[in-house]
Amino acid sequence: MGVKKMMKVKKKMMKGGGGTRGVSARVRVRYREEYAGWVEKLYKLGAGDEEVAGFFGVRVEVLERWMRRHGEFAEGVRRGRMWADAEVAERLFQRAMGYSREVVKVMSRGGKEEPVRVPYEEHYPPDVRACIFWLRNRRPDLWRERVLLESGDGEGTMLLEVSEEVLEEMRGMVKVAEGVVGPGGEVPSDQ
Repeated sequence: MGVKKMMKVKKKMMKGGGGTRGVSARVRVRYREEYAGWVEKLYKLGAGDEEVAGFFGVRVEVLERWMRRHGEFAEGVRRGRMWADAEVAERLFQRAMGYSREVVKVMSRGGKEEPVRVPYEEHYPPDVRACIFWLRNRRPDLWRERVLLESGDGEGTMLLEVSEEVLEEMRGMVKVAEGVVGPGGEVPSDQ
């Protein structure tokens, strides 16, 4: 079922109400089997527990109860969350490593001719902050942060504890990000 149809069903379920505020204490939403597929789609769209509960017109505690009592619902929640997390992790990884994509630039010649479409490849260099975030979460044994000194104004100085090989790899990533060397270690021709 598509998102539009799901929203129509929600409106019928809520009878004009919005979120959990419109739900009376006397109205009890009973679990239905099709909710398992709906909940997976909602989590894939990036919804959190509060938004999902609002969609179904229940409190978060009811969602948790449905997960305990209905295995197919819990599986839908698990699959939806995992898919969304995997998508974010993939985008973060692309950002950390740098990536290229095909794009099209549309140009006009004074409005007298048809627009000209020029395909080209756009390159996004590695993002050092994304690298650090990725490594701190994936390899906390090698990349951890600790506060060393406390300055007079209350701001601390941070130190990253890393191995020498990781430090050398990070230096290479910074050089690539700054355009000093290419992704394969080659020196760009304009340098």
